[in-house]
Amino acid sequence: MSENSIQNCVSVIGAGQVGSGMAQLFAMHGFIVTLIDVSDIVLRKAITNITTSLEKLKSKQEITESTNDVLSRI
Repeated sequence: MSENSIQNCVSVIGAGQVGSGMAQLFAMHGFIVTLIDVSDIVLRKAITNITTSLEKLKSKQEITESTNDVLSRI
């Protein structure tokens, strides 16, 4: 099976604070994440918040992977 097999995929329904946090955590651990919300505004805000969070983690050297690499999985 390929690296992007169904076993490495997860869907998160709801892109609020909890859902976006879950999406970030799954993506940081190598999962391909589908983040779902009824509102495009909420989805955009979630991606913005995840980006900010990842950049903070990177600046503190708490993660080694680039922000773009993690975001590419969401």
